[in-house]
Amino acid sequence: MKGNLNMTVEPRLADLFTTPDRDEFWAAIGLEPPVRRASYFDGTPIWLVTGYDATIAVIKDPAVSRAFTVGRVNALRPRIQQIIDELIADIGDEEFDYIERIAHPLPVRVICELLGVPPTQIAWQPGLARALSALPVRFEGRA
Repeated sequence: MKGNLNMTVEPRLADLFTTPDRDEFWAAIGLEPPVRRASYFDGTPIWLVTGYDATIAVIKDPAVSRAFTVGRVNALRPRIQQIIDELIADIGDEEFDYIERIAHPLPVRVICELLGVPPTQIAWQPGLARALSALPVRFEGRA
C-alpha cells in the first residue's frame, strides 16, 4: 500500500479528508475484517461495518432495524420538517448550493436522530456527506 495508510490499526475516518488517494483509502478499509473498531470524524470510537454480507446482517439486527421502521420514520416527519426549516433559516436570503446546504446535511441529521445521536455530537463538516457519497459501491456476497 502506498502512502501512510495502515489499516491494521483502527481506521480514522477523518483521514478521508487528508489522504492523497481516496480510492486507496477505501480499498484498504475493504481489505480488513468487515466489522471492527474505528474512529469517527470527531475521534469518537465507532464500529465500522463494511462489505455486503456484514452490512445486511447489521440491517437485519432487531436493535438497528427498529430505528428504520416505516412507523418510526413517519413519526419523524414533523422533526424532519423542523430540520429542513432550520437549514433554510440558516441560509437566509443569500444564494446557496442546494446540495451542499440542504441535500447533504439533511439525511445525516435525520439518520443521527434515528440512531439516537445527540445533535451536539454530530460532527458535521461541509465535505462529510460529499466524501461519504463518493464511496465505491461493491455488492460482495450477492449471487
